[in-house]
Amino acid sequence: MSDLNELVTVFNRTSEVLQGTWDGKHYDLVPGTQPRQFTRLQAAAFRFQNPQRGHGTPFEDWSSKSVYLISIVEDGDPTDSIEQSDAPQRWDTYLVNGANVSVERPRGGNMTPEVRQPQQSMRDSGFAKP
Repeated sequence: MSDLNELVTVFNRTSEVLQGTWDGKHYDLVPGTQPRQFTRLQAAAFRFQNPQRGHGTPFEDWSSKSVYLISIVEDGDPTDSIEQSDAPQRWDTYLVNGANVSVERPRGGNMTPEVRQPQQSMRDSGFAKP
């Protein structure tokens, strides 16, 4: 097993600056090879913080199906160019749910506007002075 404190080369596969957070500090990861090396533990955290959205489902083995925007060169990760997808989440829910999806209304009421009754004013209650 490799040493977690070993310095490794981090590679940003996109054309944009990505963010990585380690120990409360934010690091800007420029496109291509990073000017400084990080420990293997930091690099793995940066990789898991930057997945490409829209790949895989919860039913698959995520360790083999995941696609990341950050690569660790020493681990043999792919370094070909990719970009972040427009998918709103990590996995494609169409693959999980299929086309037959029904929307259930909440228990609290329906979708019609609320009907409000006029409130009684102090003058109508008999407490106001004439």
